[in-house]
Amino acid sequence: MQFKDIIGGAEFKAQIAQNIDNGRVPHAQIFEGKYGYQSLSYAVAYAQYLNCENTSDGDSCGKCNSCLKSGKLEHPDIHFIYPVGVPLGKKGKKEDYTSSVFVSDWRSIFLESKPMGVFSENQWYQKSGIGGEKGNSQGSIGRSEADEIFNIANYPANDNGFKIFIIWLPERMNRATGNSLLKLFEEPSDNTVFLFVSENVSQVLPTIVSRTQNITIPALKTDDIFEYMKSILNSDIEVIKTIANVANGDIASAVAMSVNAKTKDDKLELFKTLTRACYSANIDSILSWVDQFATLNKEDQKRFFQKSVEILRASFMLSIGKTDIAYIFGEEKDFIENFHKVINSKNIEIVLEEFESAFRDLSQNGNSKIVVTHFALSLISSLRTK
Repeated sequence: MQFKDIIGGAEFKAQIAQNIDNGRVPHAQIFEGKYGYQSLSYAVAYAQYLNCENTSDGDSCGKCNSCLKSGKLEHPDIHFIYPVGVPLGKKGKKEDYTSSVFVSDWRSIFLESKPMGVFSENQWYQKSGIGGEKGNSQGSIGRSEADEIFNIANYPANDNGFKIFIIWLPERMNRATGNSLLKLFEEPSDNTVFLFVSENVSQVLPTIVSRTQNITIPALKTDDIFEYMKSILNSDIEVIKTIANVANGDIASAVAMSVNAKTKDDKLELFKTLTRACYSANIDSILSWVDQFATLNKEDQKRFFQKSVEILRASFMLSIGKTDIAYIFGEEKDFIENFHKVINSKNIEIVLEEFESAFRDLSQNGNSKIVVTHFALSLISSLRTK
């Protein structure tokens, strides 16, 4: 993957390439950002650039032997580590499985995603069969994976370039695994580079974070999202503009919205049911909603809270008369035009904090039923504040 394959980020790409050209290649780095910011794509393009035989104009050539292998995710010196578990139809402990078992699925989901390399943790589980058909079980990076990393690290690079480990979602690395690898992360052999790709560095083991250089992946510019969406959608320009604005720099959100615009948005329906039950203080309806929410997989649960925050912010913009920046359309627009009357300057911060706090607790593997029951009951008073 070349930098030019990544949407937007021209200045950021140029800075990364310049650092490499100037010999500033830290042995351990964390690329931090939402998956919709293309954080994994940046790490892969970075790795390809490092081993390219003919870099020019701030990008890999895409044509040399190294680039051809990298472009297919088949380079012998670029190793991918990611959360795994027991695949559908198999038995055993998830700690016994390693990334090497899922190479075919990994290459497939990366290369076939639109945009390339942009996919969620849950989409990975569904693709690989980890956690069953719905991907309800979270994968991990376990001790068996550490043994494979040690084994690979003991051998020199095949093509006399850099040996690179791209570790996707290091927040899924358990403490025993992380601690066993600390010395390697801190003092790798010559020309060995570790690229961690994290959505939330605060959940990565502090002992790992302290040994890495953090690179924050920027959100996409609205214009870049607009141009990409215009190239893949046959829709009204005003609708595409709205999607680009609402996406808030996240290309994955933009793509999801374009899909949801054609189908019923189940996250919006969940939000409607919850807020109506809480505003009317209907405890039976709230508990029924909690039961329904608990059936969702982790990724969908988190996406609900992200979607809810977007709805709340748009509602507040309408409530204070900022209609020009309340980017909404379709079914969501119809709902928010009524719901915004509930949101005001006295309760918006309280309500947002309730949603964001629940999202943090779920992201840290809190029990979903306990978390959302407490959250929903707390929301009763928050929504009714005037």
